[in-house]
Amino acid sequence: CLENKSLFSHQVMREALETMSKESAEEEKDSTNKRKKGLPLLFMRTVILVLQAYPELKQYVAVTLLPRLVEQEVWTQPRAWDGYLRIVKIMGTETGATSFISLMKLPSQQLKNVLKVHKGLKDTLKSYAAGVISIDPGVKEVLGLS
Repeated sequence: CLENKSLFSHQVMREALETMSKESAEEEKDSTNKRKKGLPLLFMRTVILVLQAYPELKQYVAVTLLPRLVEQEVWTQPRAWDGYLRIVKIMGTETGATSFISLMKLPSQQLKNVLKVHKGLKDTLKSYAAGVISIDPGVKEVLGLS
């Protein structure tokens, strides 16, 4: 479908990503408790392929999709978390500060983990954070801005 752009426009792909990401946040009930469905196994790979095929969706992914995944605690799903980190890295080199929106929403422990893996990111993120009006105190501490 990614190669057939006349049938699957960027709007269609955006809606597909939107639907999959929202449905993954819904709770499913079983006999003992409620739990989140979680992201489909290949969701993050799909996002990467969509970004390659439809560069016009980079802003949507950076501003809407990645922050939504943080709200859904993407770090609790190891494969999805790995994909999230790959996308943030890709987006950071291509869209700059826009991709930092979701990183600023991470809990401080997850942000520390990201900065351990991506050592060169801290200074860039710190520069971005200095211009942001409202920053979580934990994020400020991790970045050395307190």
